[in-house]
Amino acid sequence: MPGTFRELLLRRGLKADLPVLEINEPGWCTDTKELFIGTSSGNKLIAKTFIPNAPDWQGTPPSSASDAINRIATAVVGLLGGPIP
Repeated sequence: MPGTFRELLLRRGLKADLPVLEINEPGWCTDTKELFIGTSSGNKLIAKTFIPNAPDWQGTPPSSASDAINRIATAVVGLLGGPIP
């Protein structure tokens, strides 16, 4: 149903313990501050940090948390090849 929010479960823990994620399943590494998403070809790194102005962002660092989240969502959509269901 368009416009309906769904609950999102997020796996989290140490990077060394990161399992192979299911397709579209997110995983947050609490020690390295990395966000992964499961794809048909394995785990893909989405972001290295949520902190604006961190040196790990490509191009200009995000100007706000909202900007950071929008960039991450765009990266997820790009990896999945289309809109998130």
